Amino acid sequence: MEKPSQSVDRKLPNIVITGTPGTGKSLHAQTLVDASPYPLRHLNVGEVIKTKKLHEGFDEEWQSYIVDDDKARHL
Repeated sequence: MEKPSQSVDRKLPNIVITGTPGTGKSLHAQTLVDASPYPLRHLNVGEVIKTKKLHEGFDEEWQSYIVDDDKARHL
């Protein structure tokens, strides 16, 4: 029998905050982590994409990396 995936065992939800660069997403996410009675973790997906090179290049207009969905699938 296959081992259940991590998502099946998960008790807490993923909270995804998206938006235009520079609007306070990281600050808001960290505020949620700090205020939560639950053991939440703030993961800046943009930094992970950049650091692990899970992108197809940089979009100058939006000032952000273009995520390679195939590479980032198992973040």
